[in-house]
Amino acid sequence: MTPSVLLIGGSSPLGRLIDAELTASGSDVLATSRVGEHSLDVTDRAGVDELFTSASFESVVYLASPTATDPGSSRAHLDALDHVLRRARDAATRRFVFVSSAAVYGTDERRPRSESSPLAGSTPYAMLKAGSEKLLVDAAGDEFLGISLRVFNVWGPGFRRSLINRLLDATDAPQLQVSESFVRDYIHGADVASAVGAALALMAPGPLTLNVGTGVGISNAALAGLAPPGSFLSAPVGPPTFSVSDPRRAQQVLGWRAAKSVADAFRAPTAMSDGGD
Repeated sequence: MTPSVLLIGGSSPLGRLIDAELTASGSDVLATSRVGEHSLDVTDRAGVDELFTSASFESVVYLASPTATDPGSSRAHLDALDHVLRRARDAATRRFVFVSSAAVYGTDERRPRSESSPLAGSTPYAMLKAGSEKLLVDAAGDEFLGISLRVFNVWGPGFRRSLINRLLDATDAPQLQVSESFVRDYIHGADVASAVGAALALMAPGPLTLNVGTGVGISNAALAGLAPPGSFLSAPVGPPTFSVSDPRRAQQVLGWRAAKSVADAFRAPTAMSDGGD
């Protein structure tokens, strides 16, 4: 059976969750990665062309990202995404979901970000995601729905670099700025996967940009109160930094909302941590 969803970047922790979510909902998924059974390097134009010639996809979910964000790798990534978008559109793909990041907003504004908030992210990663979103907007049309999902801070099984995961893992005590002025919106990877699934069910015209977050800001001071004793090392407090979503548009458009909370994770850490993944 021809897969109906092409998942590019399927071997990542988030990719595996999305693959499981879509498969459980009845989708036929072809999950690719740089290495493995279904290998695809998005910078290899011939390989991308061969894939879209050999199979048809109703939808594409794009998770690929360069391993570094220097100007050369960013340019190569943007060129690769542009080529994949063109091939998908020419192959009559109906939906293209790009997994973007809340990094595009920056961390200076001390209020929840809506999709109309200024894009103030100044890091190479933030600028790469913003440039990628623009490519999707330029490619979208009446028959090609482009959706950018601006994902906030992901935690859960497999996300070992997440502060939440590290606090839950007694063997990896992170440094923590215990401060009310360091605030983040933490969303579980399974909730991100369900948002992707909801986006793929959309029939509305595009392009669309949607925040994927809980809408709940948690300070490092609050995390310090939730975390087990000895699970972190106190670090000097830096400047105020704030990154929290206004998720109302995603809730309205997708009929979706986050189901898991960080507080639940600390109440039942064995059920919510990596579990050896």
